[in-house]
Amino acid sequence: HYTEEISDKVYERLYEKAVSALKAGHGVIFDGVSSKPAERQRLESIAQENGANFVGLWLEAPLETQIARINARHGDASDADVAVVHAQYRQELGAMTWTTIDAGHTPRHTLEAAMTVLQRKIGEDLQSRGAARS
Repeated sequence: HYTEEISDKVYERLYEKAVSALKAGHGVIFDGVSSKPAERQRLESIAQENGANFVGLWLEAPLETQIARINARHGDASDADVAVVHAQYRQELGAMTWTTIDAGHTPRHTLEAAMTVLQRKIGEDLQSRGAARS
C-alpha cells in the first residue's frame, strides 16, 4: 500500500493530467478516493481555474458491501484489500461538500443515481449561464 508521500505524488501527477486535459478542451473524470478535504478542494480549484464546470460525487456503501466487493475481485487493477477498506472507513473526511451517492446497491443503481445528479447540475449550470447573458 502507498505511503502518504507516494500517494501525494500520484495525486499530483493526476492533477497535472487533469489540467492538461482541461486546457486541451476535454472533460475530466477523476476517479480517486479523494478522502482529504484538501484533495477535494484541489479538484474543484483545478476545474474553476480552467473554466470547467465541476460536479463532485462521493460514493458511499456499507462497510460489509465494500468488503464483499474487495473479496470478489480477481485480477483487478486496484491494490486495495480489506485492510485498506477498514483504514478508509475509519478516516475522518472533514466537511463533505460533494453530492453523496448511495453505492451500496447494483452498479446500475449507482450509475443512474450519478447520472441524475449530473443531469440536474448541468441543467442548473446551463440555466445560470443563460440568466447571466440576459
